[in-house]
Amino acid sequence: MDYEQLDSMSEIWKDVMERHLSMFEDLARPPECADGWAILVENLMEDIEQVVREADEEVSLRVTRIKEKYGGLRFVADVRCSEDSQDRVKELIAEAEANSYGVCELCGEPGDLRSERTWIRTLCEYHARREHSES
Repeated sequence: MDYEQLDSMSEIWKDVMERHLSMFEDLARPPECADGWAILVENLMEDIEQVVREADEEVSLRVTRIKEKYGGLRFVADVRCSEDSQDRVKELIAEAEANSYGVCELCGEPGDLRSERTWIRTLCEYHARREHSES
């Protein structure tokens, strides 16, 4: 990522990335989702780091993309380790992605999957009303 891309990131995403810098070295672009899901990613990173600490092996994880798609979080990473550790990391990623459908992507409060025109987003009541009134 270049400095211009880093400057465009919110402080909350910068903080998440700084706390887990070694795992974000291969991230080509800033997260392509709003700040509400940063806590999901932070918790995911902590859970993954726990798996790495508990593994009796070398574990390599490189996050390559974080984005929103069809109203849910997508977390793409290259994981290199034993099949057991890899399965556990994949489970954690799938769990975080599934949990995103209950978290407002804008503020992190409880939310629901909503469809407005051609967009599908996960929003809380406040942001759903606000988005609807702006359209």
